[in-house]
Amino acid sequence: MKKKIAVMAIAGVLAAGTLTLPVLAKGDDTYEVIMQWPAVGDAPAGLADVEAKANEMLEEIGVTLVLEPVNAFNLGTETSLAVSSGQKLDLSVSLFTGIGSLVNNGSIIELDELLAEYGQDILEICSEAQMTGGLYDGETYAVPLAYIDGNDVGLVCRKDVLDEAGIEVDPDKYYTFDELEEIFAQVKAVKGDNFYMIAGGLGSTGFPFGAQYCTDVCGQSAASGVIMISDENPDSTTIVNMYATDEYKEYADRMYAWNQAGYFSPDASTDNESSTVLIAGGNYLGTFQNYTGTDTLVDYKTNTGYEGVCLKTLPAVSRSNEYTSVLWSIPSTCDNPEKTMEFLNYLYKNSDLANLLRYGLEGVTYEIVESDENGTVVQFVDGVDSMTAPYYQQFGIYGNRLEWYVMYPNTTTANKELKEFSDQITRRSPVLGYTFNVDSVSAKYSAVDAVIQQYGQIINSGSIDPEKELPEFLAALETAGINEVIAENQSQLDAWLAEQN
Repeated sequence: MKKKIAVMAIAGVLAAGTLTLPVLAKGDDTYEVIMQWPAVGDAPAGLADVEAKANEMLEEIGVTLVLEPVNAFNLGTETSLAVSSGQKLDLSVSLFTGIGSLVNNGSIIELDELLAEYGQDILEICSEAQMTGGLYDGETYAVPLAYIDGNDVGLVCRKDVLDEAGIEVDPDKYYTFDELEEIFAQVKAVKGDNFYMIAGGLGSTGFPFGAQYCTDVCGQSAASGVIMISDENPDSTTIVNMYATDEYKEYADRMYAWNQAGYFSPDASTDNESSTVLIAGGNYLGTFQNYTGTDTLVDYKTNTGYEGVCLKTLPAVSRSNEYTSVLWSIPSTCDNPEKTMEFLNYLYKNSDLANLLRYGLEGVTYEIVESDENGTVVQFVDGVDSMTAPYYQQFGIYGNRLEWYVMYPNTTTANKELKEFSDQITRRSPVLGYTFNVDSVSAKYSAVDAVIQQYGQIINSGSIDPEKELPEFLAALETAGINEVIAENQSQLDAWLAEQN
């Protein structure tokens, strides 16, 4: 609060024209920004070299950067632990989880005044819709990635395997799960018992459910209910328990059948290895993921070594989920939020820094293939790939993604094409911009989430018979309080909708 009052007081004096000061965040001393770096496995050997290069750029704003490797699949917990122990941390990142729990446990601070003072470029680059991803109870607690407003969803597969099985993919078609089953059967007949159809993507909150049914989690997770968005009812604003729907029962039965047919590996319910690592190992067909065309397939080949093709299953819809996939926040143990926001703003406006933090050093990790007024195409240097590079950040998390370099065989117009793809998305969630505040039911929300963690992955991987286990799952959800959480969510949504009219 003292920081907010100080900023407001200085802003008022400046507005009155009685004082001329340099920008507050730029003081005379260099400030060290400690920034989380999502890691899969060990930290890369070239991390320090990238830090050194970044710090050459950052001299102009008086910042030095320290990249702190953190398990990419445990970011929220790591942030909370760091803050509770009093550890200095300046920038935390949330991937695919939203920020509700971090707000509720006091791990991150509100950012509206900081953005107004030091984040003008962020506010210009990110659309109003994108900025809603960082809202919680009407205040901004996080900055989203500047990217597109939606993605198709599908199973991105190894093309060589589909070719071997005699399967030709229609790039314009959206495949049903019945049609996927036919393809799986053909692949299985060719590849045998020790080859599996789906790698990773089995997290407890949706995939591959989210590849068949469109939902909006209202800025939180399925633990607080979802809006089911369908062609039959595209404007529904009724929040439901996803796991109690007919659609989820059908889905659970199908996953069990897929497991019995050998489409999942025997340890799918416990394997937390990344899908790219599993596919690179040679025994998996593909993974359910967001799909935006050539860039997705290039990333697939970059990360797995195999040429990819997508069996699309769900067309793009703009929804709150899109804007909560990557969120940067300032933890409450940050010593200088003003300087940290200045750095974050610099990262969004400076594509050279964003590309450095994404790809590493030119000539060491990558080389430029082509560059023109549209963009720059790069590729790994000889003898290096995404797994062996001295530095490479696998997650797309830095700044304005539409200003990044693109990987060969993308062309220099790839980012322009992505923007055009985004602009043509016409389907939008009826609750876009709404974020549920779980404060009043936080204990029940946490209890519900724990139940989902217990059952979700084993159902997603078909590891249990839903005839027996699904009723137990639903009973456990009700005991944990999911109905009360959904009721509170619906009440807040109804009030929000009334304000929009």
